[in-house]
Order: sequence, then C-alpha cells, then structure tokens
Amino acid sequence: MQAMSAMQYSAIGVSSYDLAAGSEFLEHMQKKYQVPFVSMNLVRKPDGKPVFTPYILKQLGDASVAVLGLSDISAASSQHGDLSALSWQETLPQIVDEAAGKAEMIILLSSFPEQINREIANRFKNINLILQSAGSTANRAPKLTGNTLIAQTASQGKYVGMIDIAWNPEGKWRQEAFSGEYKDIKDRLDRVNWRLNRMEKQSSPRNLEENSQYVELQKTGSELLAELEKLSRQEQQAAQGLSTYRGTFIALLTSFPEDPEVQAIINANKTAVYEINKKSLDEFRQKNVQTERAASMAGWKACLSCHPDQTGNWHETAHARAWETLAAVKQQLNQDCLICHVTLPTYDRETVIRENLIISLSPEFHGVSCESCHGPGKKHVDAPEKNKLRRPSEETCITCHTPDQDDNFDFARKLKILGCPTAGK
Repeated sequence: MQAMSAMQYSAIGVSSYDLAAGSEFLEHMQKKYQVPFVSMNLVRKPDGKPVFTPYILKQLGDASVAVLGLSDISAASSQHGDLSALSWQETLPQIVDEAAGKAEMIILLSSFPEQINREIANRFKNINLILQSAGSTANRAPKLTGNTLIAQTASQGKYVGMIDIAWNPEGKWRQEAFSGEYKDIKDRLDRVNWRLNRMEKQSSPRNLEENSQYVELQKTGSELLAELEKLSRQEQQAAQGLSTYRGTFIALLTSFPEDPEVQAIINANKTAVYEINKKSLDEFRQKNVQTERAASMAGWKACLSCHPDQTGNWHETAHARAWETLAAVKQQLNQDCLICHVTLPTYDRETVIRENLIISLSPEFHGVSCESCHGPGKKHVDAPEKNKLRRPSEETCITCHTPDQDDNFDFARKLKILGCPTAGK
C-alpha cells in the first residue's frame, strides 16, 4: 500500500485478498498511506455503513469520470465476521444513477467473475468500462458487451494494461461491425493481386492483353477494391459521434529499470518479512521437531553411491542452485518462493506450510534435488528392488513450472537441457 501510494493510484478495487488481515487493518493502512480504495457493497454488520468510498470522481481532460468499486469477498466473508458484502443487485442501481448524474463516463472496478460482469454490462447501459480482476490470470483485451467494454490485465504485475480512448460525451462505443467483412474482402483482393503479379512475371504485356483469365482477374480486383472503399466510407460514417478505443498490454521485462522510490519500499518490506520468518525458524528449530513426511526423505548424498553419473550431472544444473538464488536476495525464508526451491516430500501446499516442512529442512535438502522429481527415496535406499521410484513426467514439473512462474515452459526442451543420464538397472 505504501508503494501504491507512491505510484499515485487514482482508485483501487477491494477483493478478498486485500482482507487477509481483516478489515480493521486494511482501513488503518488506508488512512496511514492515503490509499484510494473503492467499494460500494462492503458494509459493517452492526450498522450497515460502507467500509470504503463507493466511488471516486476524476476530471481527465475535458471528461468527468466516476470510478466505482464492487467487491466479491465470498471466499473471505466467513473469516471476517465484522463484514458483510451486499449483492450487486442491491447496490449498483442507486450508485450508478448517482454517479451518472455527476460524470459522463463510468468505470467499474469489479472482482466478480466475467459471467457476472457481462450480466452487469447488459443491465446497466451507462457503465462504459469494467476492469475485472477475477476468473483469469491472463490478459483479456477490451471486448464489448452491449455498450460496455470489459478488460483485464494479467495477474502478478507482469503486464501494464493500457486503453487509449477517444471519448465522445454521447457515451457510446464504436461497434466495429464491418471489420470481419472488410478482412474477408481484403484477403480475397490479396489473393487476386498475387495471381496477377505472378502472371505478369511470366508473360509479356501483349500476351496478357489477350489473356481472358488475366483480364477477368483485373476486373475482379477492381470490384473488390471498390467494395473496400465503400465499406471504409460506411465505417467512417458509422463512427461519427462515437467513442473509440485501442487496448495494449506491455510486458514488464526484468531488464526495465525500477523506480528508485518504489524499489526502496519493496526492499524494506522484504527485509522485514525475512526477519519475521527468521524468528519463526529459530523458534521452530528449538523444538527439534521432525515430521513423519520429512523422515521419508533420503537426501541426494544417499543417491551418490549408486548413481554417481546422475548426481554429478545434477550438481551442474540450475536445480542444484535453486535455494542459493533465493538466498542471494534474502528470500530463502519466504515460503511462497521457497516451496519450489527446495526438495520436499509432498507437493500438498497446505500440508507443507502447516507442518513447517520448508523451514525444518536441513541444508541437504536445499535446492531441487533427486527426490523433487523421483519422490521420497528412504525406502528405495533401504530396499531398491522392492521400492522403485517414480519416473518424472510433465505433470511432475508443472507443479512448480506454472504459467505464472514459467510462461515459456516446454517439457521436452527443458528435459533435454536437464540432461539427466538414464539410470542403470
């Protein structure tokens, strides 16, 4: 929230994630950092009063804009007894009417899924744009439902979504009704021109004048060009007095320079989290607890005696250094990251965190080693023939190589890079 304040956000919607520490904490931080949260349907149970501002008015150039907030907290409402979320059917009619009297353009920030947002768009014609944050982790280009644009930017801050708008106070979007027909005609014209060019390269001008097929193609090309020009004129006439838009997504590459002020805030936050996790680890180690699942692990050193080639190859891979990459940025105690940078006996995230498996692992299990792919090996070490280990598949890898963490994952290519020799019988 401190970083959001530094970046001067105009308005921020509220979802269940924001309420993880409770509404009182969120309100306290909002006041401390002056974060512009908007939500029309989050109310306190005792008095039914809104927790946050229902909407914010902004003046952008010559246009007056109202930014409304609508929160879906179904996943969190049972955890926060002091809060209640009114239905959108209860709250939207009044707020939209009120906002429409003060602004010529209405933007809705919604954490509801797209199906509900489309229902809202069909019912409220004067909501011009819905920016949604649920139901998908991918970019969603602006698309019209009725007279409402619905768009979404991918999660985890990997992209900036931009919509360039040429706004007309009439409040109606230009329907690109001719785009499909225009493309079909343009494709046909391209094919005709390709055939004409080919014939011109193969024959002399005199021969072409006498070629009935060439003459017919020329006639067809002229007719198609005339149709394109007619459609363009119709489209220009239809667009008069309407608002136009263009959506763009910009990938935030790691090579882009960070803003110094925001980066300082992030670094301070990471340091604070590191100290909290370190204290938790020290307290846990004093209890000297070893879980049943952790006891099922053998460690890569146990593999070395029978599989020296495989173990040696692993030592040269990035998997072996996975823990070190976190330690270099003081994130080796961050459980959200660590779960895929160490060797664990299970991929059940809830069990791993509940039993403190991550922070209780000895250094031998730092990094992604043999048992990350082949499963717990203690029984295999004790009786190899009786207890065969699993052969890793693509499903094994994608527990960590998810689209959010590795959006260019190719199992066959990565397996080849890994280059683990086949084990002997």
